[in-house]
Amino acid sequence: MRSLAPSFRKFPQIFCASLLTVLGTLAAGPTQGQPPIKKPFDPENEGTTFRLFEQIDAAADQIAESRDDPEVVEYGLGEDHEPWMDLFQVTREDNPVITEGCRREALERTIEVTGDKELVRGHFGERMHAWNEVRQGTEKKKLSEYLHHLRKCKRACGPYVAELLDCHVQGVQSHSHMIVYFDVGRPRQHEEFSFAFSVHDERKLREFADRVVAEGRSLLLLSRASILHAGESILGNQVVANRRAQVVEDFLVRNGYPRSRIRKKVLSWEPPRLEAYEIAQAYGLEADWAALSNHQYMDQSTVLVAY
Repeated sequence: MRSLAPSFRKFPQIFCASLLTVLGTLAAGPTQGQPPIKKPFDPENEGTTFRLFEQIDAAADQIAESRDDPEVVEYGLGEDHEPWMDLFQVTREDNPVITEGCRREALERTIEVTGDKELVRGHFGERMHAWNEVRQGTEKKKLSEYLHHLRKCKRACGPYVAELLDCHVQGVQSHSHMIVYFDVGRPRQHEEFSFAFSVHDERKLREFADRVVAEGRSLLLLSRASILHAGESILGNQVVANRRAQVVEDFLVRNGYPRSRIRKKVLSWEPPRLEAYEIAQAYGLEADWAALSNHQYMDQSTVLVAY
């Protein structure tokens, strides 16, 4: 099955038709040979990122207070990008560590949490209509507004996006990966001008890249710059994160790794945040987390995932 969220570049109705088809198929129940749908979430069984999803409210408040609360189209969701449900970079259909099976299961679980297929169908339809109005310029939406909506929405999009974030964490966990840090003790105002990582990290990078090349795999770079305070620009964080990813990419290319096999995703402040122990543990970074004097430094880094 193709992505649950195809592009709106030419035919917005394609998404609705596709989603309705999927919803209808899921509502019919599992077919012969397919595993039964999992039981609905309860508080004790929710996934890691689902439990931490409430952090989005705090991020939205920070962005609303910051120097720059961009409109969602300006933020990067224009004609060449996915609709609003792919607001987070790692939930978009081009994330290679999220399988189609996990995307389908995310929708299944969303329907289970809601308990009403028609309610899910109607809410997705409302959101698609709202997104079209944003795209056409008839409605203006700030990034903080969409984040608050995702956190508070219990009908469809909130649970669905939380599930996709959990798919991403599972995907990283199931692939070989490593992390490098950037000047974790350097004041924020100087970070943009110094992106050198340690000799120890250089050796780790070379060894990791050598293994990936030998196995014929590609690399996903998940770069971060997640410090955000009132008066700072969220887009400024993106610039820093992108430069960090570029430093890693350039280092790998200089050491013989083909640039064509590298895919970058600039997370900036986005969840899932590595500074939370549960996420660091899910990524297999418990030792790093425990060794850092300030756990926020986990988000001043680039994670490399071989896939």
